[in-house]
Amino acid sequence: MDITPAFPVTGILGLQQGYYIPKGDGGWQQTDPYQHHDFMAERNQQLGGYLKSFVRKLKRWNNVHSRRLKSFHLEVMAQAVFSTLGSNSREAFEVFFANASYYLHVNDPTGYSGDLAGSLSQNQIQAITQSFSTALDHVGRARTAEGEGDIAEALRQWRIVFGSEFPAYG
Repeated sequence: MDITPAFPVTGILGLQQGYYIPKGDGGWQQTDPYQHHDFMAERNQQLGGYLKSFVRKLKRWNNVHSRRLKSFHLEVMAQAVFSTLGSNSREAFEVFFANASYYLHVNDPTGYSGDLAGSLSQNQIQAITQSFSTALDHVGRARTAEGEGDIAEALRQWRIVFGSEFPAYG
């Protein structure tokens, strides 16, 4: 959960059109959390109800690995990566990390913020891309170990991806 100051935006005919929130650089940006919620709820439904759970796990990865991306950016990226999403989250993480770099530059689905990676420097983009690559490597190792029946190694690799709170072997 994020808490930030917000001021309502009043549009034509006095109708509320979202909020202004701090941008982080001294300016303000317009947003509409209700439209964002509705958009993500619809995408979750289109993806069989699996998107919400996947995004929670993805945010865990982000928190463990330097919090390079904002939560909303990750949500929009995740929904963009998948045209279908099933219950196999191990496979979904492999698909996500293999394709995430192509979806770093996604637009706010409500049109308020534009390119969500627009404020990132080239160095930040490079670090994020490297994080995706490293995560993909560990996910691949975990899935290989699992396929070979080496559950201890699979869990060790998943703990690298998701942190020490991920279940350990034994």
